[in-house]
Amino acid sequence: MKHSFRKALLFTLGIKVLFYVFGYLLRPDPINQGLFFNVFMENDSYWYKHIFDHGYPLKVPGYWEQSSFAFFPLYPILLKGLAWIFSSFAHSAFALSLCLSFLWVKGIFKYMDSMGKSASDAFWLVALLQCIPFHYFFHMFYTELLFSTLLFWLMYSIQKARFMAVFSLCILIAASRPTGLLFAFTLFLTLLIQIHPSQWLSKPNLKRLLPFIGAPIGIGLYASYCYARVGRAFIFRENMSAWQRDYCWPWESFETSRIELQYLGIYAAILLLIGLYAAYLNKGKNLFIILPNLILPLCTGTVTSYPRYVSVNHPIFEKLLAKFRFLRNPWFLALLFLGNIATFAYWVLVHDVLSY
Repeated sequence: MKHSFRKALLFTLGIKVLFYVFGYLLRPDPINQGLFFNVFMENDSYWYKHIFDHGYPLKVPGYWEQSSFAFFPLYPILLKGLAWIFSSFAHSAFALSLCLSFLWVKGIFKYMDSMGKSASDAFWLVALLQCIPFHYFFHMFYTELLFSTLLFWLMYSIQKARFMAVFSLCILIAASRPTGLLFAFTLFLTLLIQIHPSQWLSKPNLKRLLPFIGAPIGIGLYASYCYARVGRAFIFRENMSAWQRDYCWPWESFETSRIELQYLGIYAAILLLIGLYAAYLNKGKNLFIILPNLILPLCTGTVTSYPRYVSVNHPIFEKLLAKFRFLRNPWFLALLFLGNIATFAYWVLVHDVLSY
């Protein structure tokens, strides 16, 4: 176990360093004041930096006016806490990324062990998640790594029936990004259907089910803050419309002549089919986790963001890894990683629609 964990951690940190160095070589920036990480501080990171520097707005934004209310508070809170030591946004975000990488790998090993899987299975899941195209998001100053870490630890804690851990993690995951509430709810449903209805109110099962109240509490805390800030509790939900989510479904991307969007439409369709197949392989187990978190992002999001939504839906990849041995082949993983680093290079150089 320790040997596989060390390999997985070194593999993850090695890829992180590779992305940072490669990104700098592709688009050099001055190293002073944390600008070495400048390439990782754009798109969503711009808004988190704005929250880090200025806090949330003091007035209600216009209907089509983008604002930081759409970005949930857990990530900037953690960065602000680290700023006591590291001062700048960039250095705090990098330090948090390193800490989360350790917790992410540890969470995967803990979760896989609780599911009766081997340390080798855990290692290959880490490797697969690091190599899939677009999964450079795990190394950007975004919330994918934070969310995925919380999700693995939450699923581990559910498996171990740890009341306070599940309660606390539900609060945190709901406060990390909008899909946190959905994941917590689908995990609740997954647990609920495993229990006979006549036993739902038994004391042992109530102790397993009640901690999920933490998820609406997490949303409620952010809503309360928004109400105190600008008098609108759900301004974060209203403000998401300012991003004008076009091209939600894969086929809609072919309504434009932009090659990038067409490519993303094809890739989103492939991810959707893979996810549906993984849900079929589960034959009910984790079905409520995979399907809603696979389909709802297409209803409310866009093909541009879809790879980010799928990247944290790890039961898909967990099931595929158990089914197909070639996903453990280093040469196949290297091919996937070439796709990952190629999409990253295009995003750095062209900085177009390959990431939002």
